[in-house]
Amino acid sequence: MLLSQGEERGLLAFGAAENHVHATLAAGRDSAGSFAHYVETALRWQLDLGARFERARIRSLNDQRHAYNAFHYVHRQDAPSGAFDEKASIDLEVLADTAAAALALPELRGRSAEVARARRAAVHAAGPDVPSAQLGECLGIGVRSVQVLRQERREPALIAAVAKQALLRAATPGNASES
Repeated sequence: MLLSQGEERGLLAFGAAENHVHATLAAGRDSAGSFAHYVETALRWQLDLGARFERARIRSLNDQRHAYNAFHYVHRQDAPSGAFDEKASIDLEVLADTAAAALALPELRGRSAEVARARRAAVHAAGPDVPSAQLGECLGIGVRSVQVLRQERREPALIAAVAKQALLRAATPGNASES
């Protein structure tokens, strides 16, 4: 229901918490309000609830950083506490994509500061046990570049975002690479 109605209204992401739903839409305030009203009505009918939901809180996305944060916040709603195995190894076939996604980049190409941050986070997320040659091939850079990135400063929040995104993709049917 969320997907079918959201598709028509610019749904970018949604996540269900224990007692509420978050959604990010590329739409105007009226369309977002219409979507929220439809979801409330459909859920009340499907769940046979007598009570109304709390009024929807609609906030405009002010800039790219706000959109990035909202998108990732919404996706975190589906994962209960402790849902990620922090010690699981990262699937290298999704590492470059997840590093790019963590900074809302289309891909890891070029020499921009954001691409460098994403690559550095990917190298740190993969950990010291992954050979530099493998990481270099995965990220489209040379072995020496991987070695340099290993020595550069860490951004713990970004590294965690890359690692969790990679683990989530590996755990989601149809998203994991198949060997």
